[in-house]
Amino acid sequence: MQQKLAIAVAMLAESDVILLDEPTLGLDVETGYEVREILKAIVRDYNRTIIISSHDMDVIQDICKRTVIINQGKIITDDRVENLFKLFEIRAYTITLGEVLNSQQQQLLLQKFPHHDYKQDAFQSILNIELAKSEEIYGLFDVLQLNNTPVEAIDRKTINFEQIFMKIVKGEKQNALAQSS
Repeated sequence: MQQKLAIAVAMLAESDVILLDEPTLGLDVETGYEVREILKAIVRDYNRTIIISSHDMDVIQDICKRTVIINQGKIITDDRVENLFKLFEIRAYTITLGEVLNSQQQQLLLQKFPHHDYKQDAFQSILNIELAKSEEIYGLFDVLQLNNTPVEAIDRKTINFEQIFMKIVKGEKQNALAQSS
């Protein structure tokens, strides 16, 4: 209730900009979602700008259109959330195979896709792989087709804003910008 009251008090000032520090900190899940919805309604219905300082990346992902990330006192990114998602869009898959890959297939995987994880047991194998470009999946299927390896399931991994935040802080944004050029 204190957080909701603080937001209401901020609205009384009728300022065009509202500054909030960790608006969902310490709230239970249900109340946290209520506060998020209140903030979205303020922007939508009252045409206010809300600046949020938060370490909760789920909140940022859910309610912010633009983000500024500061690391060690320096702005390291200032962009729309959707642009950052596009920049770090990953093509990561978990592929469940009905058989174990033979040694030739494993060698080709290592050559073509050095950043993969392959695990096997007696009945099936699991391949976790990230593709830099979407068309690389055809090369992967060429490797699987060599021995007519049955594909039981393909699951695409999704990325969240917390993962994007970590990539930016670690300096991977520069690499992503270079690859997208």
